[in-house]
Amino acid sequence: MNRNYVTKSILALAVLQGIAGCGDEYEIGDSVDSSQIQPVEVANTNILIEVGETESAKAYDLIQGLTNPHPERRVFTTKFKRIVYVDDAGEELDVPQNADLPPESIVKQGEKVFVNPSAWLDILEYQESAEYDFTYYLDNGSNEEVLQNLRIKIVGEEVKAEQVDILAEDNAEIPVGQSVQIETSIMPANTTFKEITWSSSDTSVFTVAADGTVTAVATGTANLIGKTYDDGITATKPLTVVTDSTKPIGVDITNQGQSIETIVVEEGQTITLGANVLFQNETADSNKNVSWNSSAPGFFEISDKGALTGIKTYESGVLTVKTESQGFTDSIMVNVKQNSNILYSFNSSFEKAEIEPWTNYWENPAGTVLESVEGTSTAGNRSLHITSDGSKNVGINLAPSVAPQHLGSNDGKTYKLTFDIKSNNGTVEGWFRAIPQGGWPERWDGWWKHDVSAANADGWSTITVEKSSKDWSAYTVLGRMDLYISAPGKAVDVYIDNIRIAPVTSD
Repeated sequence: MNRNYVTKSILALAVLQGIAGCGDEYEIGDSVDSSQIQPVEVANTNILIEVGETESAKAYDLIQGLTNPHPERRVFTTKFKRIVYVDDAGEELDVPQNADLPPESIVKQGEKVFVNPSAWLDILEYQESAEYDFTYYLDNGSNEEVLQNLRIKIVGEEVKAEQVDILAEDNAEIPVGQSVQIETSIMPANTTFKEITWSSSDTSVFTVAADGTVTAVATGTANLIGKTYDDGITATKPLTVVTDSTKPIGVDITNQGQSIETIVVEEGQTITLGANVLFQNETADSNKNVSWNSSAPGFFEISDKGALTGIKTYESGVLTVKTESQGFTDSIMVNVKQNSNILYSFNSSFEKAEIEPWTNYWENPAGTVLESVEGTSTAGNRSLHITSDGSKNVGINLAPSVAPQHLGSNDGKTYKLTFDIKSNNGTVEGWFRAIPQGGWPERWDGWWKHDVSAANADGWSTITVEKSSKDWSAYTVLGRMDLYISAPGKAVDVYIDNIRIAPVTSD
């Protein structure tokens, strides 16, 4: 594969990549014949600026190391552009020089370029690097401009611990013979080496393993000591070993009853987690209360009941639960990924106060009511409530101008439709159909049935339809989507929630 490159102008960079420039238009302003002006001379046409991510912002001279045969004439830098490397098809290559550029991180002003390394603090890992190639010209009024190549390299550096806290109350109780996992909080959050060296001030009272597991040996009080890897920042916590205790001795974060260490949640998805508070001797008066904390609430939220909601894509977040009594904690890693539901941005859980962009199905009888209501739902707080006399098919529609076209893309994927439904008036059935105008042979559809006798305790059941994508390329009108209940000949009173269409994956 050939390695080509394209250049992006300074104007485009200012808008798209946080680079701004000035001084790119130059006029001498006198009558000197430019052909008589000798161009500048440079010893090195390739300039490398390498900085660590923890360094302060700094301006670098773009006209360094040059000789100007006409010192009375000012030298300008013009046509400052970033180089992006592409393949023969024009697609960007996965090379270091094509790294994403944080906003306002590299800014050209006049004959200087300002670099703000702190923009990479949450991007680069220790010893990773990001590289950016630029070109520009040196112009002293000569007919001949001199090309310069600039590479700016940002290097990920070690971020040292400044503070460590042992997450337990002072003199927290541990019963003899019990083991408790102790966690720490290290600041700053992006500390490179988070390893802790543990020790006990009195191993006859309790011992501590390399992973922070404290095992109670005999009654008494001793200090738990944790020291960081790099500069030896130390934290000390007194712990008391007792014969018997009704207080918590730990807590585990659970999902569907199983202890977990990591979890993946999609944007807009909510997963209810549990907190299993551990005891040696639990009584009716034992305190099982916990509190939850998200390390990145702008990317994922956690309610006081343990409902985890993804907001924006994010990697390596930390979710922590803490017991109200004793202050013991458990933490898991949280990754928020892009929502796989192609209807995610189409009000598919009806959380808006209206049903838009969904509209009336074309057969809906007069008097049909479609509304987003609170109080009855499986995802979020709202659902779609449909009431009708049942004399005709009744449902909802996404118009061709609105509906996503994945089901007719012929992309070789299998797609799964699911939605939740509850009926207040017996069993109902119907169809989901995605179809372009005149494209009956290439419709993507499935018949479904909600049997109230098979619904869960709250009356809900989940409908599933799974099929391969169709080929709508021969049709000039885009496909619409219909979800409707076949005319039952009796009143319709149903709730629909959490409509999802997503590619079927192997994992």
